[in-house]
Amino acid sequence: MSRIWIQSQLSQIRLVLQTVLLTTTMFFGSLCTPSFAATVKLLRSEVQAYSMRIELIENAQRSVDVASYEIDDDNASGRVLASLLHATERGVCVRILTDGHAGNNNMPKPLMQFLIEHGISIRERPVDVRYQLELGRPRLHDKLLIVDGEHLITGGRNLKQEYFGIGNRKITDCDVYANGPIARIASSYFNNRWHDPNCGQPDLHREESSKTSKHQHHPEWNLLPRIQSLEQVAKWLESQFSLPLPAVDICPSTMNHLPREIDDDKIRFLSDIVGFPKRAEGSIAPEILKLVQSARTSIEIVTPYFAISNNLKSILLDASRRGVRVRILTNSFESTDHSTVHAGFANERRWMLRAGIEVFEFRGRNMLHAKLMVIDNSTAMVGSYNFDRLAESRNSDVALIVFNSCFASDVTLEIATLRAHATKMELEKLFGYERRNSNVPDSELRKLRRLRMAAPFLERYL
Repeated sequence: MSRIWIQSQLSQIRLVLQTVLLTTTMFFGSLCTPSFAATVKLLRSEVQAYSMRIELIENAQRSVDVASYEIDDDNASGRVLASLLHATERGVCVRILTDGHAGNNNMPKPLMQFLIEHGISIRERPVDVRYQLELGRPRLHDKLLIVDGEHLITGGRNLKQEYFGIGNRKITDCDVYANGPIARIASSYFNNRWHDPNCGQPDLHREESSKTSKHQHHPEWNLLPRIQSLEQVAKWLESQFSLPLPAVDICPSTMNHLPREIDDDKIRFLSDIVGFPKRAEGSIAPEILKLVQSARTSIEIVTPYFAISNNLKSILLDASRRGVRVRILTNSFESTDHSTVHAGFANERRWMLRAGIEVFEFRGRNMLHAKLMVIDNSTAMVGSYNFDRLAESRNSDVALIVFNSCFASDVTLEIATLRAHATKMELEKLFGYERRNSNVPDSELRKLRRLRMAAPFLERYL
């Protein structure tokens, strides 16, 4: 047996023991200690979501942990990275975890080298080469900001300007802030994910792939001598503090939700259990499916991609038969950024409508990216979890579950606001729906028809 294999097995055992210890501590701690009133706040406003990130980083005393599926080198990411650099100068431990697929970690190599040399640790989950097709590969899909183990922001937003109201195509999303013990649980998960043998420091010297460089705002840094590119990176990061705040509210009239004081035993942090199978008991996918299955009166789901699994399909059908009102809001063909996934969803609309499930499609050029759920007007979810097969079987995800009717009403209000920009699907009008209602070229419509025929053969990758 090789030394690498033994080290990998020892690391897996260590992660299992950490998870068991955390679970035991949480259980006995809940029996011995009184509940702590945590502050929970829904972050719908792009400006507020961005400002809170900067404020938390600038006030950090001990540690800042960042997990993001996508990170760009635009001004929105630049201001965050510059603030993280200033935090390291104060002695704060800063770690960044991202996905390593081309087009996800879009930080140029000179930028990553500069950050690492100045005290920021960076790791990424590399491509799993066991999967020949890029479509359907496992990805690190977490979105987390954890400061001092006491403050947590999670949701759907990546570190890209489009998620903060800037760019040609804006993205509508939602986050949640929470403090207290729940942040420590999220921090423990981040530590386990950080030490996962599958994650490692990115290669800083291999030539940048064309797929990544075309997404970068500063691809020229890759072409310069490294010393010269590092100088440009330093100037760019320092300039970020003199620029206007790189965030604009997409809908300025959006209600500013008030913070909710909620007992910490009414809040749960859901994630995968590092080192265990995706569908292990207690991991995020089974727990979310249990919540959906527990519904008695209503299920509200908002998701950018609704490539429904057989498990979720049977749960929703059973709920509808029991008289539970089920409403789904997802992207239309013109607003989605994944035509193949939408094709799979379009093939499922007819049975959903026949079963009495209400289906709404987001309209316009902006993309819906929020991942929200409300069960029985009393339990709400905000996180990175898409209601698709990849979230159930391959991608790592995180979410916050809040068992509180007041917070659930905040999320319900946001869903209603989003639904005001959507079209309700009708069974008798499905034929030719995209042609009548989508503002896309005929060539794209023909592509959709081909994708719908191919979708049954691609289900496992959606």
